[in-house]
Amino acid sequence: MLFRSPHPNQAHYTWKKTIKSEKMVESSKVLSQNLFLLNGTFQPSLLRVRELCVEASRLKLHQIKQGECYTLEQFTTVQEEHKELTCEALASFYEQVTEAVKAACEAALQAFEEEVRADGGGGQTPRGGDVEVKRSFLQQAQLRSVCKKVTSYIRVVDYIVLSTLHQLLMSSLDDLLTMFKDVPLGYKEPPTAEELAAEEELLVVAKNAVKKDTPLFQVEVYFQAPDAIEFSPSGNEFSAQLDATISDFVSMLKSRVGTLISHEAFRRYTQPVINGRQDSVEINEGFDIVGLIEENDEYNQMVDGIKTSFDDHFMQVIEYVKILEPHKTLYLQNADVDMGSQHRDARLEEWKELLDKFTDQKAMFDAIPLAASVGIFAANNQRIKDLFLPSPSRCLADIHRTLPEIGQTMASKLLNEIGRAHV
Repeated sequence: MLFRSPHPNQAHYTWKKTIKSEKMVESSKVLSQNLFLLNGTFQPSLLRVRELCVEASRLKLHQIKQGECYTLEQFTTVQEEHKELTCEALASFYEQVTEAVKAACEAALQAFEEEVRADGGGGQTPRGGDVEVKRSFLQQAQLRSVCKKVTSYIRVVDYIVLSTLHQLLMSSLDDLLTMFKDVPLGYKEPPTAEELAAEEELLVVAKNAVKKDTPLFQVEVYFQAPDAIEFSPSGNEFSAQLDATISDFVSMLKSRVGTLISHEAFRRYTQPVINGRQDSVEINEGFDIVGLIEENDEYNQMVDGIKTSFDDHFMQVIEYVKILEPHKTLYLQNADVDMGSQHRDARLEEWKELLDKFTDQKAMFDAIPLAASVGIFAANNQRIKDLFLPSPSRCLADIHRTLPEIGQTMASKLLNEIGRAHV
């Protein structure tokens, strides 16, 4: 209580309440005039822009599905097809944003014209081909003020759209990085029958579940004469396509979504023609998506992380190929084996050792998986298995053919000796 008498206190309370109310009303007017979201002219357009941005943020700049394994050719084709669809979606997004913003700009100018007519003035802000209307100095100042606010609104929308594009770009890059990091590095032994059955049961229980550790890309392993095991495509070919895919992310955004502030359709709002003269207002176009990410640490770190993770996985393919070196050595040794000439005088124990040796080799070659999981890569061993597997089989067949021949020769010698002994 400030005063001893209640009347001055009541008067002070009433005065304080009135001042507070007046300030709130004034602040409300300022917010309504300057905060676009609370402005009746710009609010519908801004909400529409936000809706379009939310829809656009759900797009993906790539088409890589976990659970599918792509050859380099398939990957390239799928990305090109997806690029066309994404470009169409981005172009549609930009067009709808342009229309929404243009409607708000037109509504702001229309409100200005109605206000001018209500004050006893007249005229119409000229469009292309409209007759120019002479305006008073006050009307010129009011029109410039409206156009300044419209320009600010267009720039705000540009920042909102740019933020959405940045979010879309980083989301797509994060998808790639996550897919690469979710798959453990190195060769994964083929699952046993029990493990395979258990995995299938889990997938049945979770109907829409997708295994995250499945390979994404396929490389073909093959024997290169005279004595090398190679794989195709090479790491450089894969890396070049990955770089091209990431570059396409940026080019799609840049080519299909521009800045509204520099759009020709908005020039009449940002640089109005007043009394026959166009206002020479300097318009700063601001950043596009390329300018935003050019020196962006988050973007550069994400791209570097993707490339590093990819290279780490491909190094494991090189290591996996070394596992097939013993198979290659045996294959090359078997090429020079000739049972008839090299082992004709062998003893029975030696023939048994040869049978065991080539039987083990056959089992060893047969155990080569047709598709070996090596991180994000599936090594297709079909060609090398088709080449190596007949090698021990040929040696076994040669043994089975040679042994009867040797037996027949030895039997003939024995009969001849017996015959001579009875003479």
